Amino acid sequence: MEDINLSYETLYGYLRREKENDELQQLPESFYHDTVDYITTKKAAVKDVFSREGKQLVNIKKIISEIYERREKKICLLALLIAKVGPEMVDNTNMLPEEKSLMSALTDDLKLSRSEILTPTLKGEKPVVSKSSSTSTPSENDKMFIRFLHSVPRFVGEELEVYGPFEKEDVANIPSSLAKVLIEKERAEEMKLS
Repeated sequence: MEDINLSYETLYGYLRREKENDELQQLPESFYHDTVDYITTKKAAVKDVFSREGKQLVNIKKIISEIYERREKKICLLALLIAKVGPEMVDNTNMLPEEKSLMSALTDDLKLSRSEILTPTLKGEKPVVSKSSSTSTPSENDKMFIRFLHSVPRFVGEELEVYGPFEKEDVANIPSSLAKVLIEKERAEEMKLS
C-alpha cells in the first residue's frame, strides 16, 4: 500500500474498514509512526483543550485507540488459531511490524499454556504451570483499583486509551501510573481488595 498522508478522514476510513471486516485490514507499514507525527502536529495547533482543535485531537486519539483495539482483538484470535493448528493456516500479510511481536509473544504463551495444562490433562497427568516469559517481568501497565473522590472528566492515557468520565464514588481499575496521579491530586483513593 502506498504511503498516504494521514488526516481525520483517512483515520476514520481505516477504522470503518476494521469494523466492517473480520480480517486485519491493510494499513501503511509506517502507520504507528505516522500517527505519532500526526498527533504531534495536531498537538502543536491546540491552544486550548476546549477549542475545536482540542476536541478534534481527543477524537483522533479515540479513533486511533479503537483501530488498535480492534486489530489487537483480531491478533489475539489469530494467536489462538496458530496455537491450535500452526502458523501455516494463518494469513498475517496485513500485520504491521509492531503487531508481529505481539502475535509472537501471545502465540508463545498460548503454546506454553497448552503444553502445560491441556496436554498433561489429556494424558491423565496433573498440569504444572510455570511463569511465561511475558509474565515473569513486572509490567509498567500494572493496574490499580481506585475509588473516585470527585467527578473526573474523560481523559486519555499514555497509550491513547480513553477513560471516563467518572462520577464521585465510581470505582475503576486503571493503569497504576494514571491511578497514582489521580491519588496525588486527591481526586481518587486506592481501594485495597482483600
